[in-house]
Amino acid sequence: MGLAAERFVSGPEPTPATGSEASIHPFVRTRRHRVVALLGAAAAVAVLGLGVGALVNSGSEGMDDSAATGTSVERGEDAAAADDKGLRPETADGDELNGEFADAPWEKRVPAERAYVVRSQHLTHDLARIQAEFLPSPATARYGKTLIHAPVGFTCADAPWNRGVLVAVRYDGAPAYVKFRQPMGASQVVEVLQCGTAEVLRSTTLPTNG
Repeated sequence: MGLAAERFVSGPEPTPATGSEASIHPFVRTRRHRVVALLGAAAAVAVLGLGVGALVNSGSEGMDDSAATGTSVERGEDAAAADDKGLRPETADGDELNGEFADAPWEKRVPAERAYVVRSQHLTHDLARIQAEFLPSPATARYGKTLIHAPVGFTCADAPWNRGVLVAVRYDGAPAYVKFRQPMGASQVVEVLQCGTAEVLRSTTLPTNG
């Protein structure tokens, strides 16, 4: 009787599924879950921080690129303005032309009655005749721009003629331009220019009339 009571009081031995160990497992699992959750949250915060940093860096680079582009555009505009100023014709003294002639295009064309005949064997005589008709007073004419006298329908390939007074001619039968340069003292250089290249075919010096 006493042995039976002792067994009843003592009860069964604890097993892995019951007793004190069974009561500990849920607590351990809860702690592990919390640790895993905290680690996951920390990782998410780290990833979010990297994403925000990348966005900030990208925005800063975009602003830097925009600023650099704006600076390049401003420099380009300044360079273009400088080039335009460099192309503006000047007088012999280096001063920019002013007045009505300065407001006209750098190259101005004026209709002429015909293309004048210039012969290589009578060069000086033919050029003097053209000078007397177009430049009665060579010293007071304007040479700051390219002034072209040519009849309607005259065909001559364009070229860098530069400044001076040009007259359409037929040099030994071929189209060309005669160019009168600004006089130097009592003489004036006159050139026969080839169409398309502005190459000097012939050149001579004529006296001025005033």
